[in-house]
Amino acid sequence: MNTKSLEYFIKVVENGSFTKAAEELFISQSAISQQIKSLEEELGYPLMIRNKKGFELTQAEVKPQVLQAERHPYYTGKSDEEVLKRNDIKVMSWYPLGHGDANLLNEEIFIKLGEKYNKTPAQIIMKWHVQKGFIVIPGSKNVDHIKDNFNIFDFELTSDEMDKINELDIEKRYYEQDDSKLAGYAMWQPQYEVE
Repeated sequence: MNTKSLEYFIKVVENGSFTKAAEELFISQSAISQQIKSLEEELGYPLMIRNKKGFELTQAEVKPQVLQAERHPYYTGKSDEEVLKRNDIKVMSWYPLGHGDANLLNEEIFIKLGEKYNKTPAQIIMKWHVQKGFIVIPGSKNVDHIKDNFNIFDFELTSDEMDKINELDIEKRYYEQDDSKLAGYAMWQPQYEVE
């Protein structure tokens, strides 16, 4: 993205229309844009806003390989599973730990499984994501948490344990999209701890 495009993008966002800015910047990528539009319609929500439409992705020229979407035990995205599987699209979990919700992290099943496998509740949730086939990249600035996030490959949850975790799904989302939030994410830059 050149400086002129970035300045235009910022100006449009400041005027309150992130969606228009995104459309203006990416209009030339028609194959990818059509692909994304088709997937959004088939899933029933553009980017992250839900509605009730359907569309076949087969006419898209370039199929997405990954859909980044909110996923955690309180929101498993089960309504999207068939569409994503049929189109061979993997899910990258966004808010994989439920945005740090203490209620989720302290669910009895995660405490018990943590004791059984000598893991933290967060590690149990991370393992659940991996075993569901989700790509999971949790955000943390804490070096110990980052190390713990990698320490989930020395155990397997049973199918019964996976089913019990799946039963926690109450379709609870932590993020609701609007133009101001999208503009904030567009300008966000990570901050890192230094040892």
